[in-house]
Amino acid sequence: MEAKVEVIIVDDEVAQREQLSSRLSSHFPQLKVVALCASADEATIAVARHSPQLVFLDVEMPGMNGFEFLDSLKSIQFDVVFTTSHAGYATRAFRVAAIDFLLKPYPESDLSEAVNRFLQKQLSEQQPRLDILLANYKNRGDAKIALPTSSGYLFVRFQDVIRLESQNTYTTFFMKDKNQIVVSRTMKECEEMLTDSGFVRIHQSHMINLSLVKKFTRGEGGTVEMEDASHIEVSRRKKEEFLDALKRL
Repeated sequence: MEAKVEVIIVDDEVAQREQLSSRLSSHFPQLKVVALCASADEATIAVARHSPQLVFLDVEMPGMNGFEFLDSLKSIQFDVVFTTSHAGYATRAFRVAAIDFLLKPYPESDLSEAVNRFLQKQLSEQQPRLDILLANYKNRGDAKIALPTSSGYLFVRFQDVIRLESQNTYTTFFMKDKNQIVVSRTMKECEEMLTDSGFVRIHQSHMINLSLVKKFTRGEGGTVEMEDASHIEVSRRKKEEFLDALKRL
């Protein structure tokens, strides 16, 4: 008989812990919940005792939050699915690092997708992305983004991305080193990840790194010249947002 995957749930709200445990036990017989933890301190003890393969981890908790808990461990030998009640910095951080998360209250379909993604992959695939997530949390000035490719992920610094250009469901990242990285993401998805990281969308198909704008020429919408000598038109609809962003630099 195949051994079950051992799971720990970490959440300071007792109702959330018990509800998730019940849902996992009812719908995923291949999982076994071995500990319910109300704090990072309890989770530290449970991880040492059980060596789980999967941890459902709440972000906002008294004392150490979810990020600080992971950073306190000597090594992370388990996969993580974050849970959070707040759609803000945390959710953008997860998207940037390509890390699974559940936004409370989450439907059964979202939980199933997260569990199935875990069951279909190996720990080694998530570890580099967790490293990026924690590094970005501690040092946002030198943050990185995980870009999914056909062979895995590329980890690039925000400050090395000059601009983005989309075509249907694909987006190209134009880098300082002249490389072009094509990812299977829409511009809207990229905008959700980058909007608070010094990037602004200036056109339906274009997003730019504000710190790498070389020149702006006024016009109906105007035109920006980027550090790589590319010229991009600013749409009339995006002009005011772009100019406001420039003023905040």
